[in-house]
Amino acid sequence: MIGGGNVAIDTARSARRLGAAAVHLVCLEHRTEMPAFGWEVDEALSEGVLLHDGWGIARFRGAGSVEVVELKRCISVVDDTGRFRPSYDEARRDGLNCDVAIVAVGMGADTAAFPLLAPAGTRVLQADPTTLQTAIPWVFAAGGRGDRPYHDRPGRGPRPPGRPHGGSMAARPSARRIR
Repeated sequence: MIGGGNVAIDTARSARRLGAAAVHLVCLEHRTEMPAFGWEVDEALSEGVLLHDGWGIARFRGAGSVEVVELKRCISVVDDTGRFRPSYDEARRDGLNCDVAIVAVGMGADTAAFPLLAPAGTRVLQADPTTLQTAIPWVFAAGGRGDRPYHDRPGRGPRPPGRPHGGSMAARPSARRIR
């Protein structure tokens, strides 16, 4: 499993629960810097997931399918400005034998289809930080926030209590049914 966020942790835990003999989780961040919820990482470790924190992927090797994931030591995940820009100690290498490699790493949104919701040139939908409601009354945005430096966003978007908009759609006069 490659990734340090909640999706990677959930996938690793599911693999263990479904009977995988060994599940290794490789992530760039050190344990205390992982974007996943700390309690979820703790539970994954208690379920037998093996953590390789502070490592990045150098390459995959195999004849027809993946057999080895080659690792390289990650010495920093962000640059001096706080932007995601991993750097590596290319001399420090390791490898993991495997039958399957699953990649669950963060991605940026393609907002080109949402010109009313994302200013030109940005990859972030604009929404009220409390309600998650956008400029279109019946559209809500949720998920990770790419508008802050990597170190300032723990891999999880805003989470207001209850439903994202604070009530049922039927109870909101501005809500419209989309057909």
